[in-house]
Amino acid sequence: MAFFQDLGKKITEGVHEASEKASEMVEITKINSAISKEKDAINEAKLQIGDKVYGMFKAGTALPEGLAEDFQNIDAHLQKIAEFEAKIASLKG
Repeated sequence: MAFFQDLGKKITEGVHEASEKASEMVEITKINSAISKEKDAINEAKLQIGDKVYGMFKAGTALPEGLAEDFQNIDAHLQKIAEFEAKIASLKG
């Protein structure tokens, strides 16, 4: 009888552990999705910077102060990515 009790206990523990791992994987997937979204936002900001700089180049004028805001926007997204990556690292243990 003890054998079946031990077997049942081990099965329950295995199911619990598998459930925890699945939850962890779902959370990591969500965070990776958020990272991708931030990277997309960075790429969009870079495109905007490129359009501005190219327009300035074609017009023969100096670079605008507005580029500083775009660079700050990129830095903010990079910070979010670092935070998300740290969260993934803590979830992985």
